[in-house]
Amino acid sequence: MDALLNLSAFELLTYFCLFGLLVAFLYHYIYPLLLNAYFKSDSFTAIKNTVQQHVAECNDLNDHIEDLKYSYSDVASTNYGEADLTDSSRYNMNRPKWAGAMKDSRTYRCSSSVAKSADDQPFKYFCKYFNVSPNKDSLDKFEQALNNFAAAEQGKYLLANERDAILFEIRNSIPSFLQRHHQDRINEELGLKRVSLAKLYFPVYTFQYVSAGGNSR
Repeated sequence: MDALLNLSAFELLTYFCLFGLLVAFLYHYIYPLLLNAYFKSDSFTAIKNTVQQHVAECNDLNDHIEDLKYSYSDVASTNYGEADLTDSSRYNMNRPKWAGAMKDSRTYRCSSSVAKSADDQPFKYFCKYFNVSPNKDSLDKFEQALNNFAAAEQGKYLLANERDAILFEIRNSIPSFLQRHHQDRINEELGLKRVSLAKLYFPVYTFQYVSAGGNSR
């Protein structure tokens, strides 16, 4: 302690800087090497082998979800071609709603009267403007698609519960420090995948009205 007190301010600063550099070196270089070594170890590989069936089931469900996204691929508004609308008026008119106009196969850009009628009789106008025949075959198709979406949603929750059960079962085989600070890395290394329906949706078909002046929608 006496020797430390006898050090000059410059020497103390030098020691602190060296200590900081050592800590930084250990954290940024040595620590990652130790983590990588653990995740490549035989013990962790053995743990990883216990979840392969679950990973395969997640992959199968993800593939199924991708297929479901095309369930309504043939239900679309009439295609009259594509065009870009621009305003070259020298009066610099402000048409804010033009920029927000949607252009896709599930949006029918229509007059205000059609939009109002679609609001009053949605199924009738959906069938009319999105080329859907209101018959038993169409109804069966939509019902089947609904059942497939519901089954995928249920499968997602079942796999999520299975993943949580796996993590609980192997909790004593993985160092608690890693579980506290690197759970995401553990899940990644194990191959545990989150099955998400975030990008899966029941298609939304829209009747959109934009005024000629571009000031209302």
